[in-house]
Amino acid sequence: MRNNINFQWGFTILELMLVVAIAGILAAFALPAFDNMLKNNCLTTSANAVVSSFQVARSEAIKRQSDVTITAANATVNENEWGLGWDVTINEDRNGNAALDTGEDYDGDGALDAAALIRTVELTCTTTTIDETSNLDDFSYNSSGVIDNRGILNICDDRTGETGRQITFTTTGRINTSSFVCP
Repeated sequence: MRNNINFQWGFTILELMLVVAIAGILAAFALPAFDNMLKNNCLTTSANAVVSSFQVARSEAIKRQSDVTITAANATVNENEWGLGWDVTINEDRNGNAALDTGEDYDGDGALDAAALIRTVELTCTTTTIDETSNLDDFSYNSSGVIDNRGILNICDDRTGETGRQITFTTTGRINTSSFVCP
């Protein structure tokens, strides 16, 4: 003989409301910390993008035995716009026509190369600002890996008085990254 007892599995409305209330309280505490974590990650990502671009520029200058320049995005339109991104380009006119164009053989293989552009960097963090303290819109490495001028890039976000990143370029081409308090 079969037993016809029906068991019901599930939650009562009271249990469900209690779980939703606890989840809401936990979310209220977690979201501000999550926002700070995202902003800190943006600062770190931006600093790493700057450092890697300058390292690539220095190594390409040494490898190709020619000048390589890092130029702020839209430097001709609005000076000192490092926060919008930058371009890493070869700064050498190999075919003698006084222009950096598609008629250059940058790698020395005898074939014409497409362009002098090595890398373009666009920052994805919209809250991050990068300011160059000397109002320089470009840096150039010569064929020995020495940078043409010293400079400091300050990387901050929209939090005032918080820790940002400061990247210093020495005349020997070395890059130093440190923390500093954003204004």
